[in-house]
Amino acid sequence: STKLEGFGVTGMWRVVAGLGRVGTLGAQKAAGLVMKVIAHDPYVSEERFHQLGISRARELKDLFEVSDFITIHLPKTKDTYHMFGRQEFQAMKRGVLLINVARGSIVDTEALVEALESGQVGGAALDVFEEEPCTDSPLFKSPQVVVTPHLGASTIEAQDKAGVVIAEQV
Repeated sequence: STKLEGFGVTGMWRVVAGLGRVGTLGAQKAAGLVMKVIAHDPYVSEERFHQLGISRARELKDLFEVSDFITIHLPKTKDTYHMFGRQEFQAMKRGVLLINVARGSIVDTEALVEALESGQVGGAALDVFEEEPCTDSPLFKSPQVVVTPHLGASTIEAQDKAGVVIAEQV
């Protein structure tokens, strides 16, 4: 039988890459769990960081060695393509947990597989993939990975809200 075992997150470091709507909500929930939250987003004002009560990091790479969790909430751009690759994983604290709910191309899949196999990355939760729909990936075979088929925003509430927004725009 498989023994499932969790751990407390109080006092752990959560780094939020991208402080848009979803990143902000995630940061606030992490703060509610008494995690130490720090975020990187060059497009968010100092005033907004202050309003949210979230510490700001000027450089994402400076946070890698302290991060227990890294959550990715960045847009897909030429600058974010494979932003998380071999070099970045090697700079991270051993055993870091990675969550990507943004765009699959932000994470280099091959580098992530290697980092998981070596233990450098302790686990990953992925709602997005480089190629979608994704029907086959080496990540599917890893016991350290939880995957969903890009449905993070597919809640009843989110769909209802989207319908209201569309109706208001008509």
